[in-house]
Amino acid sequence: MWDVRPRPTVLFYQTSLPYVEARCLSGRFFFLGEAVSSYEVNGLPATELHHMTITLEHPDDERFHIENVEPLIVSVEQRGDKLEFSFRCPVTGFESAVKVRPGYHAPLESSETQSSRLFGLLENALRPSTETTKISADAGAAWTVPEIEEAACDAFESVSGDFLWDGMRWTHWEAEDKVVDFLEYSDALEDLTAPQRSVLQKVLAAVAQADGKVESSEEQLLQTLLNLENAASGDGELPTHQELLSINTKTMACAVVAFGYAIACVDGHLSSKEDRVLDLVCSRFGLGTLKQWELKRIAQAFCVDEVFGKAYQSGAPTPQNRVEVYRFAKGLAIPQSETRQIEWRFLKRSGLA
Repeated sequence: MWDVRPRPTVLFYQTSLPYVEARCLSGRFFFLGEAVSSYEVNGLPATELHHMTITLEHPDDERFHIENVEPLIVSVEQRGDKLEFSFRCPVTGFESAVKVRPGYHAPLESSETQSSRLFGLLENALRPSTETTKISADAGAAWTVPEIEEAACDAFESVSGDFLWDGMRWTHWEAEDKVVDFLEYSDALEDLTAPQRSVLQKVLAAVAQADGKVESSEEQLLQTLLNLENAASGDGELPTHQELLSINTKTMACAVVAFGYAIACVDGHLSSKEDRVLDLVCSRFGLGTLKQWELKRIAQAFCVDEVFGKAYQSGAPTPQNRVEVYRFAKGLAIPQSETRQIEWRFLKRSGLA
């Protein structure tokens, strides 16, 4: 199945003229167009094309193979000469339905498909009906399993803009959004008591001062989080053990650590000294290494999301601006694939996708 759509500008990573192969925010594409300028994205060649045609070929994109689409199918209903597929995110429960018309060839046989669950759904969908509005059983029986499976993949493609491939499975784009997790921790700031707010300020100030200087980006984020000027002032010492006891819930402790990593990473670099301070804080809070890593990734995703926000502030960013964001993320050891997910979620969340 080929999908040909005009696109004005595309940034891609590998060229083999006259065709260009790329992995963009969604799908594997082949481009034919005029190369007008070149850049580097994380050390890989990148080129900007104008006035070109994009051809999407699903057979080369394993994400759209039936084994990856089938787990999302919750129902198949026959509607006239079409099948209506309903897809559900396994994490959020988000559902989307779409109708497609498969081809007409041979009868449906259960032995033709390895998925007994999918066959059961299809068998129910194609069961003869006494309703005059439904298509006859003969027409439904003419669809082959490969055609129906291809129809399922095509149906999912039409709604895949609301889903995100995480490298292993499809989920709704809102699922496992680290930026949303960070903002939920931010909501906890409203409930902090004065002693707890004092502990938070001391931890964040200690992180900001750990590498010997406080960057302007760190100072700005401190002021935003604490609503307090000169928030990085002080001797740079961590709170005492007694003071830390005021942070009396795990959620609150996680929020403190997440904010600490945000301060450490907002300048695009996590120094070893900043990391050691937060290691000590996690140890005193009793947070394990896995939770610490998770909180670090949440904070880093927030920082990259903020940089994307600046890049898209005046509309579509230039290719150079996007490259700078990807370099920022690379400085935090974030894989390129994860940066693309952060960008895609930012675009969906902000209504730009």
